[in-house]
Amino acid sequence: MKQTKHNGDRPIINLKLILSISAILLIVILGISLFFIIDDASRTVTIRFLVAPSSATITLGGTNYRSAETYRIRPGNYDLSITKDGFDPYQKSLTLNDGDNLNIDIALEIQPGNENYYKEHPNEAYALETIWTNQMIAGSEVVLADNPLLNILPINVEYYIQNKQYIHYQISFRIDDPENVVVLINDYTGGNYDAALERIRTEGYDPDNYTIEYRDLSADYTGTDNF
Repeated sequence: MKQTKHNGDRPIINLKLILSISAILLIVILGISLFFIIDDASRTVTIRFLVAPSSATITLGGTNYRSAETYRIRPGNYDLSITKDGFDPYQKSLTLNDGDNLNIDIALEIQPGNENYYKEHPNEAYALETIWTNQMIAGSEVVLADNPLLNILPINVEYYIQNKQYIHYQISFRIDDPENVVVLINDYTGGNYDAALERIRTEGYDPDNYTIEYRDLSADYTGTDNF
């Protein structure tokens, strides 16, 4: 009969088993660590700066960037600073989330005594004009989102005499500023105010939600080709 050797009362240690388990644990730990490293590295924010003047110093999280260029950076909390002699500095704290795609358009305010900067540096005026255009477009998008009726204007209510087209009235709009939008009713034949309001309702909008400006233009168009 084969005998088993004992070392007192202590259990026999299987060194190969311990080494195998240790190797497996090490592989698992390395795999998990590598997963998080790769996952963290894959998280990025796309950010593009457009600054006027374009020679201003742009600092985000202690790193300098250039205007009119696109960068990919890590998500997180950052302090943004834009400075240029002769202009008021711009500072803001940003929280950038994974997947964000940001366009940061900033025109620094000119300090007194530096009003002729863009005349003296016409090559930097283009950036300023581009920023103003972008801000105008963004403002228009906000206005249209807040005032959905504007998306279907103008509306021309027409009539025909002997196959010739005429206009009873027109519904259009005027934007004095983003907080002051006016719906215009231009009445070319007279007496169409209530009809214009009803037309707005039939389009699915409540005219009471808008500032209405009614203009009876029939006297100006009497005897013209509109009649």
